Amino acid sequence: MKKNYPNRFPLYKCDEYTQGSQISTLKENYPRLEILNEVGLAVTQLLDLQEILNFTVDILVNKLGIAECMIYLWDEGEDRYQIKHFYGISDGLTLEIEKRRLSGFDLVQKIADNCQAIFIPKLGDDHRFEIVIREKYFDYSYIGFPLISRKMVIGVIELITPAIEGHDEDDLSFFKTLGRSIGVAIDNALLVNQIQKQKNEAISLFHVSTKISSSLILKEVLEAVAEAAKTLLNTDIGLVGLHQESCDEVKIWSGFGKNASQFEGLLIKIDENSPGRSLVNGDVFIGHIEESDSPQLHSISMLEVDQISSYMAVPLHLGDRFLGVIEVMNQKQREFNQNDIQLVKQLGYHVIVSIENARLHQQLRYGATLEEQNRLARELHDHLAQAMGYIKIKAIMTNELLVKKDIPKAQEHIKELINTTSVLYTDIREAIFNLRNTDSDKDNFLIVLQSYLKEYEQYYGLDIRLNIDDKTTIEFSSEVANQLIRIIQEALSNVRRHACAHRVWIQCWQDGGDINISIEDDGSGFDPSEITEGEGSKQRYGLQIMQERVNYIHGKLNIDSQPGKGTRVLIQVPSVFIN
Repeated sequence: MKKNYPNRFPLYKCDEYTQGSQISTLKENYPRLEILNEVGLAVTQLLDLQEILNFTVDILVNKLGIAECMIYLWDEGEDRYQIKHFYGISDGLTLEIEKRRLSGFDLVQKIADNCQAIFIPKLGDDHRFEIVIREKYFDYSYIGFPLISRKMVIGVIELITPAIEGHDEDDLSFFKTLGRSIGVAIDNALLVNQIQKQKNEAISLFHVSTKISSSLILKEVLEAVAEAAKTLLNTDIGLVGLHQESCDEVKIWSGFGKNASQFEGLLIKIDENSPGRSLVNGDVFIGHIEESDSPQLHSISMLEVDQISSYMAVPLHLGDRFLGVIEVMNQKQREFNQNDIQLVKQLGYHVIVSIENARLHQQLRYGATLEEQNRLARELHDHLAQAMGYIKIKAIMTNELLVKKDIPKAQEHIKELINTTSVLYTDIREAIFNLRNTDSDKDNFLIVLQSYLKEYEQYYGLDIRLNIDDKTTIEFSSEVANQLIRIIQEALSNVRRHACAHRVWIQCWQDGGDINISIEDDGSGFDPSEITEGEGSKQRYGLQIMQERVNYIHGKLNIDSQPGKGTRVLIQVPSVFIN
């Protein structure tokens, strides 16, 4: 509850015996020194801004008998002093004061510019104040003084108090000194808040970068970056766009936030004559829809549909190469400041390598997929398409024999067709079986291989024996592991088709850091120099495919075979591909 203070501006002795007693003159030093000492202690003890503001009001109201006070602090985003705390004055009146300030009668800014305290003995006679202020506080006095720290005016305090008589320069000096002490306390609190905010931002960026770097899937990486941008800046939408060099545009690939998906696929022109060119040059682009006459990255009509008022796009560069943008959008009008820009830039520094790695990984996977599709296409053509062509020719010949009623010869052709389709059926089953069992990575290569060999034995009746040296470490990258599985599959397929073998030995051992894998059978064998045409052509194609796969992992392939003495396939994997 507000206390009743004497009519004259009071300075009180604040002890339990003399509290509330009026000092006869403002020049008495004891109350001033006591107040300054109390504020000085607060400077060293209080680090929370709101606590300091409350403490300041307590000093002004309970120690100095002020009727109303307003505390203004510099707002970097608004680029002006904004009211942060007030006492004894209504919300409606503060709005009237703000309107007056914005119209040009800004006494707060004048105090800050001159860095001096101001005393007005009678508010009702000063037309710089709103008429409602003059009428309500006609016989009151006004004191305004700056809050100073590090030679900067960080804020201003305005006081309204019962009329003061006998005012002199010592009074203003006291308030200016008081303003310095309070200013230091507030400045310290702001610095602590800033350090804590930077610490929290750094921790958030660390967690974001850790999460993002754990994935090589481009879609996941971009979604995480868009979410991080929205969260860190507390905006409505976060977006990530990548540069498309072929058409010199930036395409928005991922968005996070309400209705953010509507912006996915959006294109930003970055040619020489477009506003987006500034992004390529490394500049940040900030847009406001209300500034319709200014250059915009996006169509205003499109942004208005989603009620976007402000947006900011920060470029992503890896060295001198432009890669894309991180963009944030806000429905409410927002002045993005330097801290916002720096925060998004820091996010970009943390994630740019992850984005580039994910892009390269996607390109490699795409290239590997195309290469694997080409290999599969050749295999299907070699083993299946040729057989289908043979079946077609035989069917035509059989039909002609039936037309001629040459039944014996037609029956011979039909038997050949049955045998060929039987072999073809087995080949197709094996191709499907092999495709179904090629998913391997560094953690389960041996498990996948053992499972595959067990099923292969059951399907095709081969006795397959796997022997792995205890000192051998079977750890490959997923790409190498898959290629090795496919090579072993092709080797076994050749054994089944051509060797007439009963037993196969597969051995793995380590030699000087490299891994050796051999596949040996007890079949009929062959002369490698004679595998050029005729029936041997299918086997030649199989060996060629194995050689291509070994070359892909920079390994070596050796074939050792003689007619009647079986075949041994030896694969050597260089240590650089062993994890």
